[in-house]
Amino acid sequence: MRNPLQIRKEYKAVCKKMAELYEEGDGIPSQEALYMRLYSIRMTLEWVHPALIKTTTKKHAERLTELAGYKHYVFGPLFATLFP
Repeated sequence: MRNPLQIRKEYKAVCKKMAELYEEGDGIPSQEALYMRLYSIRMTLEWVHPALIKTTTKKHAERLTELAGYKHYVFGPLFATLFP
């Protein structure tokens, strides 16, 4: 199993590449298939390491409550993407 630092590095690399693809297409991803694969990887990494998910609160107890209500946290990383 990877440690959180490796997961964060991979997450940042995926987000950076997604941003590049989005900028190349002027608001629409230039390579949509690759963009969607990266999106799936990003969602999976967030599910594996929930600290990557940005929440509105900073307090630990409130953050956990918000994460429990987050769409894909309970059902898996692609549930929210495939079945909104």
